[in-house]
Amino acid sequence: MRIWIGNEAEGQERGARTMFVEARVITKRRARLVLRLAEQYAVKEFYFGAGKKDIILSSKAAWECFSGARTKLETSRPSRALMTRICPSFRVIVRRDFPEAYLRRAIVPKFDYQTAVRVYTDYAANSTEEVADGMYKKDKMIWPE
Repeated sequence: MRIWIGNEAEGQERGARTMFVEARVITKRRARLVLRLAEQYAVKEFYFGAGKKDIILSSKAAWECFSGARTKLETSRPSRALMTRICPSFRVIVRRDFPEAYLRRAIVPKFDYQTAVRVYTDYAANSTEEVADGMYKKDKMIWPE
């Protein structure tokens, strides 16, 4: 699991200070660690699925730790098991992966299911040259592994 802090680069929360969590597994223990780091760094927004890493295993107890917090979950696999465990207040963004050469800054195929289906089209403002190892170069790594 890697955790970093930076400003949201896409969507309606663009510019918001956010804690990005890249992990395949979210346990209650990991959730508590994320919350402890969030308190230490005064961060109130969470983004799971960062670095295009899908969460494949989680528990309802782990997600309940984030109840009431501004939380986004990005995934390319919105499985029934995952969706029934997360809190209803979470924003779920479904990412569709396409070869970068195919899109090349045209659009980011992410569908936001919070209130309505929406395709992110502001990707042109976010150069992929600023992304290294799944995170923007200006972001701050606080939990490297």
